[in-house]
Amino acid sequence: YSSASQSVSVSGGGHVTVSIKLAGVVGAATGSIKGSVTQKSTTMPVVAATITLSNGLAAETDLAGGFGFPVVSNGPYTLTVSALNYVTQSVSVTVRGGHVTNVSVALVHA
Repeated sequence: YSSASQSVSVSGGGHVTVSIKLAGVVGAATGSIKGSVTQKSTTMPVVAATITLSNGLAAETDLAGGFGFPVVSNGPYTLTVSALNYVTQSVSVTVRGGHVTNVSVALVHA
């Protein structure tokens, strides 16, 4: 689904009901991102690194340093990788419909 947000103000003691309709983003308008995070000096996987996309999606690397975003809308993004004791790194990626965008990031110790 595409993301959506709604601002709401509630006065003391009041309540508000908000309905948000999400639009599906499947098919030619979406692609995916698959990648890996390694330690630059050893090429060993970095486990539990946090990967965030500029659209708000987030993932964490697995035991092999791998991560993925299976459904991402087409377009350019900034992908940021952070992990404890490593220097945070950002890279630009462009997602194309029906394609897998592969990303490899090598982190340096802080």
